[in-house]
Parts: sequence; C-alpha cells; structure tokens
Amino acid sequence: MKLFSWLNDLKTPSLEISEDSAEPEPSISPVLEKRLGELNQIKVTDVMISRALITALDADVQLRRVRRLKSAKVTFFPVYKGDLDHILGWVSKQKVLELLHENAEDNPVANHVRPVGVVNEEATAADLADIFLKAASPFLVVKNSHGTTTGIVTLSEFVEMIFGFELSPTAAASAAEPVPRSSGYEI
Repeated sequence: MKLFSWLNDLKTPSLEISEDSAEPEPSISPVLEKRLGELNQIKVTDVMISRALITALDADVQLRRVRRLKSAKVTFFPVYKGDLDHILGWVSKQKVLELLHENAEDNPVANHVRPVGVVNEEATAADLADIFLKAASPFLVVKNSHGTTTGIVTLSEFVEMIFGFELSPTAAASAAEPVPRSSGYEI
C-alpha cells in the first residue's frame, strides 16, 4: 500500500525524544498504527455493499423516470448499461435533482455520468487508498476474476473503517463531486 508506506519509517527505533522527557514520543497514534496494520488482513469483500443491495440507474432511462429516487438515502448512483456487470460510472443525487429542477427530464442519465474506479474482489483494504486516489470517485466497483460485478465499496465506508468515524452527510455529498485540480482531483 503506497499511500501509507510512510508508516514503515515511523516503526523504526528512531523515535523523537523531547527535551522535557527521557522517553521517546511515538510519531503516530498506536491505535491508528494498529488499525492500518490490520488493513492487509481485511478483504474488499468484507467491506463492500453486495450487488443485491446496490441502488443503480440504467444509462438509457430518462430523468423523468427517476423522480422516485428523490427520497433515496444515497448521495450517488452507479449508472449501468444493460446490467450491473457493465457499470459506466456514477451520477450524484444532487445532479439528478438539479436536472429535474431545470426541466431537463428528457435527457438520458448517460449524458451526466462521471468515471468510476474498479477494484478486484481479491484486493485487501490496504489497496483501496491508492485506488480511491487514482479513481477520484465516491465508490469503487468490485469485480471478480470473471469481470462480474460483485458489489461496490464506498469512500465513506473506507474512511470509517480506517479512522472509526462516519463521514457526515455534507462530507459525503462533497465527496460525490470531486473538484478538478491541476495535479488531479480533490475529493
């Protein structure tokens, strides 16, 4: 896991010694260090939302047919063509509501799809950080070795798994809209 590789440097005996104390002070929380060490044992399939529970939109559906999703509790939707094995990307609930408000109801959902990342179901939770950074999407599609979609892993679940706290609804909504930067995307 490249993103957290700097932690290996902190595990060396070169701990900082403050002038006030004779004991070395660790540079990272022992709880966080332990949790990050456990990520190599956690499979992606242990933290994913299974295929049967995914709320998704067909790419060919016109927006007027998705009005019922106003009450959905998710902030983004996978968009697929044909079936869930062919997920094209994602669209935020906010974007769908904006388009419905603008009376753009005859537009197909496919016109507003953003790219999504993919992860193999054999990957570990330790691999997810790098994949989330590269994908710049609020979830990753989990695929098996045959290319079949087995579920999705959300960024908010990943953050909760590492740090032990849940992202607020406003943080989840902002994560659904990555901000373009010169060096990539900021989530």
